[in-house]
Amino acid sequence: MFFKSKKMSLKTKSTSVIAARNRTQKVGRRKLEVNIPKKIINSFAAGLTIGITILILQIVHFNLDYGIGSSAIIYSSVGSSAFILFVMPKSRAAKNSAVIISYVVASIVGYFSYFVSQYSGLAVASTIAVALTGAVMIALRKEHPPSVGLALAFVLFRIDIYGIFLIIALSFIIVGISYALNILIKGTERDI
Repeated sequence: MFFKSKKMSLKTKSTSVIAARNRTQKVGRRKLEVNIPKKIINSFAAGLTIGITILILQIVHFNLDYGIGSSAIIYSSVGSSAFILFVMPKSRAAKNSAVIISYVVASIVGYFSYFVSQYSGLAVASTIAVALTGAVMIALRKEHPPSVGLALAFVLFRIDIYGIFLIIALSFIIVGISYALNILIKGTERDI
């Protein structure tokens, strides 16, 4: 009798474990269905952020000062940053401090590398720009990969000190827009 009741309790436990797994899978599917529309909305918010940023660059005539290619690299870096801020907000790279500090580091290292390029050539200066920017971000524990492209832009397009201030301002603008839009998005999620 003792053995039978023990076998029955094992059966009951295994049945309840299977039922719990099924509930988890159902919840997991619902969670996935809820997150996809949210991520799509966040993707549009990232697009809006890059649109505003490009508008600001056009207002200050950045294309005219440094050539079309320089702003293309900056646009792509800012676009990547906006995507990370909105679609992957819980990642370490999406922290506001990581975005701002990494852009400051990339601007300063890029400007330094620009001077190196005048004496050592483009290949050496580009290597220094990418490697040193990455090393400093890792040492500070503020990694934000899109900012490395900006350091390279300083070397490739000979961006002067004006570019440092512009990039730092853009990093604050990106973070500010993402903060405001995230509040707006969270507010509309509650309404839905």
